[in-house]
Amino acid sequence: MKIQIKKFRKQDYARFVKLKLGKKTSKDLSRSLFSYAFEGVRSIINRKRIYKFAILDEKKFVGFSSVMNIRNFYEIRIFIIPEYRNKGVAQIASKKILDYSFKKLKMKKIAAVCDEKQTESARILKKLGFKLIKKNKREKTLLWEKKK
Repeated sequence: MKIQIKKFRKQDYARFVKLKLGKKTSKDLSRSLFSYAFEGVRSIINRKRIYKFAILDEKKFVGFSSVMNIRNFYEIRIFIIPEYRNKGVAQIASKKILDYSFKKLKMKKIAAVCDEKQTESARILKKLGFKLIKKNKREKTLLWEKKK
């Protein structure tokens, strides 16, 4: 496996839409995909607020990620297609995106949010050096933070 990241292009939207995700994954992602599509539209308006990345394995599209400015901090989001999960892809891609964000984009702090049931996401965030800073009991989410 050779995981790479590159800037997300218009063609990548079509590649993502063509993926067969299955009913369960599609249902789980419905809110995420809506917000990701919304971010894409918003990025056209203000390109400095969001950075989008395609995640590739040997030139095959296997996921996407975004780092978006939300008020006073940046938030990273990542999605890996089901057949590439639990293989280290999310961790490798996230590390590359964080390195790029801190070094090239000069970000000082990045946050991540995950559902409290997403134990795999929490484990990856810990490995990447994120610290748990807040539990939202009402929304059942965890807020993580990593500083440069």
